[in-house]
Parts: sequence; C-alpha cells; structure tokens
Amino acid sequence: MSDLIKKSAYPWLLLAGLFAANWFYQIDRALFGIMLVPIQAETGLSDVQAGLCDTVLFVVYACLVPLAGMIGDRFDRARIIPVIVIVWSVMTAATGLAGGFLSFVFLRSFATTSPQAFYGPSAYALIAEHHERTRTAALSIHQSAYYFGLLTSGAIVAGILGWVNSWHVVYYLFGAAGAALGLWLLFFLRPEAKPVSVVSRPKLLAGFKAFFHSPGALVGSTAFVAIVFVNNAYAAWAPKFAAVKFGLDPAKAAMSAMFYYNVSSLAAILLVGWLSDRMVARYPRFRMFAMAGALAVGAPVLVVFGHASSVFLTWLSIVLFGVVRAVVEANMFANVFDQLPSETRSSAVGAMSVFAALFGSLSPLFVGVLSDRFGTSGFELGFATLGGLGLCSAIALSAFACKGRKVLP
Repeated sequence: MSDLIKKSAYPWLLLAGLFAANWFYQIDRALFGIMLVPIQAETGLSDVQAGLCDTVLFVVYACLVPLAGMIGDRFDRARIIPVIVIVWSVMTAATGLAGGFLSFVFLRSFATTSPQAFYGPSAYALIAEHHERTRTAALSIHQSAYYFGLLTSGAIVAGILGWVNSWHVVYYLFGAAGAALGLWLLFFLRPEAKPVSVVSRPKLLAGFKAFFHSPGALVGSTAFVAIVFVNNAYAAWAPKFAAVKFGLDPAKAAMSAMFYYNVSSLAAILLVGWLSDRMVARYPRFRMFAMAGALAVGAPVLVVFGHASSVFLTWLSIVLFGVVRAVVEANMFANVFDQLPSETRSSAVGAMSVFAALFGSLSPLFVGVLSDRFGTSGFELGFATLGGLGLCSAIALSAFACKGRKVLP
C-alpha cells in the first residue's frame, strides 16, 4: 500500500519540483529589469544597451529551443532538467559579477539563457508523460508559476535589495537557491520509465517531422502563436497606452496593467485545467473547442480594451482577457500532445516556441508603428488587430475540430 501511495504521489511531487524550477526561471528573467535602476547607476549601462541585452536574450532562445526539443526527445528528460537548472543557476550567480554591457550580454543574455532554452521542451513533455488523465490540470499548475513569478518578483527582489543593498548579492542569492533546487531535483527525479536506448532512440529530426506532418498539431499551435503575439504587445504597450489615454501616473498604470492581467490569469488557469481534464474524457475535442471559443471571445474584448471610455472598463476588459489567456495557455500544449506520441513531444514544444518567439517578436513593433503614426488611435487599432489574429486562430481550430481528430492516449 505504501508503495502504491508513493507511486501515485510521485507525479504531483514531480510537478511541485518543476513548478519551483519554473518560478525560479521567471524570477531570473525578471531580475535584470527589476534592478535596472541600481545596475545602470553603478555600471553606466544605457537604455539602448539594456534593450539590446533583452534582444540578444530572445534571439539566443529562439536559436536554441529547436535543439532543445530534439535533445528532450532523444535523452532522459528527468536527467536533463536538473542539470540545466544547476547550470543556469550558476550562471545567474555569475551575473552578479557583471560590470558592463558586454559582460551582461554574455552572462545574462547568452550563458544563462542558453540552458534555460532547454527547460521548456523537456519539462512540458515530462509532465505530460506522468499526467495522462490530469494532463491539462498539471500543465496549468506548472504554467501558473509564470504568473506567480511575475506577481511576486517585484516585492521579493525589492525586499532582498532593501536588506542587502546590493544587486550583486541578489544575483548570488537567487543563483545559490536555484542551484540547491537543481541538486534536489537531480536526486529526486526518477529516470524515465522507458529509457530510450541508442538503438531505439528516434532519428534526429523525427520529432519535427511528426509535428509538421500532423495537421492537428499545426492547427493547435496557432493558438499558442496568437496568445504570445497578444501578450508581447500588451506587455510592451498597455502601461503606456493607459497612462496616456487616461492621464494616469506611469508607474501606477504599469502596476495595474500587469496586476489585473496576471491575477485573473492565475485564478482562472487552475480552474480551467481541472475542468478541461474532466470534459476531455467525455468530449475528446473539448480542448480545441475551448481555445477556439476563448479566442473568439477575446477578439471583441481587446476591441473594448482599446476603445474603453473609462479606466474601470479598461481594467475590466483586461481581467476578462486574462481569463481568455488562461483558457488558451491551459490547453495549448496538452492539445498538441494529444496529436503526437510521447517520443516527439519535446520537439513539438521546440517547434511551437520558435514560431511563437519569432512571430510574437513582431507585435510590439507593429503596435509601436501604429502609435507613432496615429497616436492613441494607433493603440486602439493595434489592439483590435491583435484580436483579429486570435479570431483567425479560433476559426481554424473550430473548423478542424468539427471534422474530428485522432487523439492519442
């Protein structure tokens, strides 16, 4: 009986460990922005140089995540994850030694981001492997670490910074804590039940071939691309849009824009994950229909956000879109995993991430061009167009789901 309890508890303990790893991942990404003022004061880093650090970060991630997918499908994911958590945490600690632009580009944007690119493909696939009947709920809990990290990072880092009065020490502390978590994962995570032998190991591009030959996986991935496209533009421009349109204090506008969006997403994603797992057992196409319905609702909600006549209506609309985002993010990976065998799922995450990163990188520029040319009206047009992209994905998802699809166990 005790062995049975341990066996049934392991998938949830694994999820708890990966939730913690994902939380550290998000905090690590946020450290630079949160501490940018003291970093610039000490190092003389310009705004352009700070922006370039982020640009290099996203380029490095986009270049490496396809390789990460292939590695995750060919080797033991339960061994990949602890190693990369330890490596990126050591690099996080090393970032505390940075003294200028080149060192930040190397330590933060390259040395830390490189191992982080290998986390998602293996982590999502490993969770899916251990949670067949609770797949959406488990992936939702893991995804909630992203929102939780965004909501807690500012207060936690500000508290530590006020205590130690050194951005260097903050990097050292988070790096050490992350490395300790990685060591725990190294001893806790069990090797995968069916280790891939050299003979049976899939061919190098087999996972990508399976993904691109699966119409269901391709159509399902449009929801991921659409939501990333909206998220990137929202994060870049929503605070300024609200501040300019309603004459709000920029800091308060930024805080409200991030708080309402992420709190509603965090609250909704846990419920959506639980509900989706129960519904998909009866209706195998539920995940596709759920994402399609959410994106269809999200289109007019974004129009309301852009054209709202009051601050209250602006924040109310973004609370609603936070729920839309939660429905999509709870189901997007689980839905694609339904279309593919286990040994190709890491590659699927890698392929989806490349599309989302490259296409999503264009949305801040798109809205910025409209704003530069038309002012506030450009923002309104930009957010309405973002909703239109989601509507296109909703139509594709609905059309494919209505035809029926094969669902793998």
